Amino acid sequence: MRAVRWTWQDRVPAGSLSLVPGREGIGKSQFACWLAAQVTNGTLPGALHGEPRPVIYTATEDSWAHTVAPRLAAADLDAVYRAEVDVDGIITGLTLPRDCEALGEEITARGVGLLILDPLLSAIGTGSCGRPSNHWRAWPIARGARWSGWPTSTSRRARTR
Repeated sequence: MRAVRWTWQDRVPAGSLSLVPGREGIGKSQFACWLAAQVTNGTLPGALHGEPRPVIYTATEDSWAHTVAPRLAAADLDAVYRAEVDVDGIITGLTLPRDCEALGEEITARGVGLLILDPLLSAIGTGSCGRPSNHWRAWPIARGARWSGWPTSTSRRARTR
């Protein structure tokens, strides 16, 4: 047994998968941007307080330029990275669990304090029916959130910009 290390004191445990559920239009994405700003500025009460850390933000439903970036105005924008994947020179979106290994390398290399997948289901690879794969489980992301032991994926390279 060990004590919980909190990214956000008593709300978001470090090294764990946390979900923000709710109906569309209630402000989940705005909340994610607020949380990113707190982490990049080192103002979030918890383990990272006083230690500004980078954030990797994946947004698939909202326009980055028109919606996400303006919401991140309070963040240190130099410390917010947009996750993209380079597949033989073609830039695509992040797909999990396929890109977990490359994502883990980026998280480790940049000392990332928070990964935001907005929304989570858009980052999950689909099966032949076009729905999230029945073989996908949250464990690769939860395991990767511990910032070590990322599962093996294909030779795709995640990059952040």
